[in-house]
Amino acid sequence: MHNLDQDPTTAYPSIFAGSPSPDVSEKYKFIKTSDVLESLQQIGWSPRQMSEVRARKPHTKGFQKHLIRLTNPNFDTAKVVGEEVPELVLTNSHNGKNSFSFRIGIYRLVCSNGLIIPTEEFSNITVKHVGNMASQIHEVISKMSASFPTVYSDIKKMKGRKLTPIEMSSFARSASEIRNPNLSKSLTAGIEDILAVSRAEDEGNDLWKVYNRIQENLMNGNFEIKTKKGARKGASIRSIDKGIKINEGLWELAKAYLD
Repeated sequence: MHNLDQDPTTAYPSIFAGSPSPDVSEKYKFIKTSDVLESLQQIGWSPRQMSEVRARKPHTKGFQKHLIRLTNPNFDTAKVVGEEVPELVLTNSHNGKNSFSFRIGIYRLVCSNGLIIPTEEFSNITVKHVGNMASQIHEVISKMSASFPTVYSDIKKMKGRKLTPIEMSSFARSASEIRNPNLSKSLTAGIEDILAVSRAEDEGNDLWKVYNRIQENLMNGNFEIKTKKGARKGASIRSIDKGIKINEGLWELAKAYLD
């Protein structure tokens, strides 16, 4: 995932592709991601970050899966809880392997973390012209907006839920297994690596802070792994699918501590 510090049309060709992969069938309904972005921008949603999977073969470049995080400074600002800002997370590809989907995201201003929350997916958006697309985009925004109050209610509860040291270790261990079933056994410093605090704002034992520390450490590889030659730093998650899977799994795990 990269910030928009370079020309996105050249940095992320799959997002601005003007045609689908030649490998797809004639029945494939091509929807330009750039057209959807244009419709979203018309109602105030602008890309904050973009990414695309690495093309393994030259002929697949420009059609691979991509992910875009969008924010709207004027969107429902009353629901911004402290440092948490709502996002839309859009994924698509032009190779026939993935359909359009939207998810809810939360952007933390304090650390630039981007969380992804499991929510209903709006897949297979079929459009015949831009006007129709705009109408469907409004419908997506409306449905997603209806989910935000529940998300922010859960965040508020997480901020008020204090974890014991045993609960924190258990949370971190279960979280590490979402990334890799054997990760907790390979950590040089034990599960405490996954709970490490990177900034003063994340110190504390409430569920929200613990959850965010763990998410950041797991996604960025902020831990050391034992190797035959000693140890190495963990790798950051670059796969779009794996990143979504980890994020959604962590949210469900955190919510389980509210029961």
